[in-house]
Amino acid sequence: MNTFKNTSFNPDRLELDFINEITEEKHKGVHNYKILVVDDDEVVHQITKLSLRNLSFENQSIQLIHLYSMKEAHDYLQYNTDIAVMLLDVVMETDDAGLRLVKVVREELKNDRIRIILRTGHPGLAPEERIMLDYDINDYRAKTDLTATSLSSAVTGCLRNYRDIMKINSYKLGLEKVIHSTSLLFNYESLGLTSFLNGILEQLVALINSQNTLVLVNRHFENGRLITHEGDYRVIAATGDFKPYINEDLEAIKKILGLKNCFEENIEKNATQDALNKVDESRKFYLGIHKPTIKSHTESYIYIINGEITTENESFINLFLKNLSLSLDNFLLEQDTDEALYEMLSRMSSIVEARDGETGTHVYRVAEISSIIAKAVGFEKSELRDFKIASMMHDVGKIGIRDSVLLKPGKLTDEEFEYIKTHTTIGSKLFNKSNHQLLKFAKQISHYHHEKWNGTGYPDGLVGEEIPIYARIVSITDVFDALSHDRVYKKAWSIEASKTYIIEQRGLMFDPRLVDVFIENFDKIIKVLSHYEKMEKNADKEHE
Repeated sequence: MNTFKNTSFNPDRLELDFINEITEEKHKGVHNYKILVVDDDEVVHQITKLSLRNLSFENQSIQLIHLYSMKEAHDYLQYNTDIAVMLLDVVMETDDAGLRLVKVVREELKNDRIRIILRTGHPGLAPEERIMLDYDINDYRAKTDLTATSLSSAVTGCLRNYRDIMKINSYKLGLEKVIHSTSLLFNYESLGLTSFLNGILEQLVALINSQNTLVLVNRHFENGRLITHEGDYRVIAATGDFKPYINEDLEAIKKILGLKNCFEENIEKNATQDALNKVDESRKFYLGIHKPTIKSHTESYIYIINGEITTENESFINLFLKNLSLSLDNFLLEQDTDEALYEMLSRMSSIVEARDGETGTHVYRVAEISSIIAKAVGFEKSELRDFKIASMMHDVGKIGIRDSVLLKPGKLTDEEFEYIKTHTTIGSKLFNKSNHQLLKFAKQISHYHHEKWNGTGYPDGLVGEEIPIYARIVSITDVFDALSHDRVYKKAWSIEASKTYIIEQRGLMFDPRLVDVFIENFDKIIKVLSHYEKMEKNADKEHE
């Protein structure tokens, strides 16, 4: 029999009941366990409130939320998933209202976290043995058998189960975040290392709910690269309040953060083991020191995290940072390999130019001027750096041309000219079957840099945008630099005459849009020419 009924969910009344519960001194905690009392009898609500008035669990208070029908409870539970325990009456609107609500919670709302204690004043209508087997509940009690002590014990047991379930879910969620973050750990090529590291630290922030994290290595960023600072650790990435510390050295960080005792000692010792992870006594700071697994200029990666470091998230941090260190290993290995490749190609192009009677600065001028145009038309950073190096290889095919033709001071015969044109195909063959972006650029540039916009160039007679943009850019810069400097077969033209020639060939030899960009950035190009002119003069003085 229903002694108190409310056929629809009333949020206003719920809020008032809720406020009455938490305004008492003992319920002022921020993190509370919520217990939902669903019963159509107001007396049961009052008895429950009285029985649980002194209950707390693990120093957290209890909030009682009162609802009076299956419909109210259904509507409420659809939007409130943080209920720890539900004290549920069986007989309300119907004789099986409570049992139907159990099915709704488990099967429709998919809530397997809430602990359900079924209470009934009519045990004959719902035999305990059948109910426990057929319904996903955690306890079943006849109201006549419940005392304040037994109710408190039953609720405490369910709160303990709920706590353990939430802890397992937290571990699961944390592990999923680590796995998701790990999938991003080798994405630095598309993001650039700065964006990559900041993005990864944001993932860590989300994982452990701490805003302040930083990474120190004894290298620092310069033009997107990690440059060695012997023995000098610097912050290369940071989040939250630590962001202003990027590029600060270790000594400054220790003073700013007040790192002492074991933190200072372990940093100074540089971590003799492969990996060291420590949390200070206040559990406000986490220190990780990981040694690279590869031979590197970097002695260690140092990670410092400021926040609430719980025992639960500490294990996630360890796993996360281990994966991050492996990713940094991979980046440094690729960077060092790339640096060796860049140096080899740079030296190779200088040798070719020297053989051609040049000082070797032609290829550097072409690279600098080409990169000015490429940047102006929107090349990405990684593309720009590879293109700049690849542009130095435009004439690498001349290594296969005989000196008698290559160094001939006079005009070439038609036969000799046809022969020297083969330097384009010789050069491109050097870079066949390479998947490296830089070498792909070098192949296109060496093969196509003598093609002309109007289709009269060589070796393939391509027209307009059929010519790769990398070769179209180098075509302009190579001709301009060749005109404005001495060659074995001619004297240098003036800068103005060389510029005028480029303009005259707009739409004939050269891409009109790229010629416009060349002219728009001509002040920068003059600075490049002046820089290398000074370098050559200084070099001449040293050899006198």
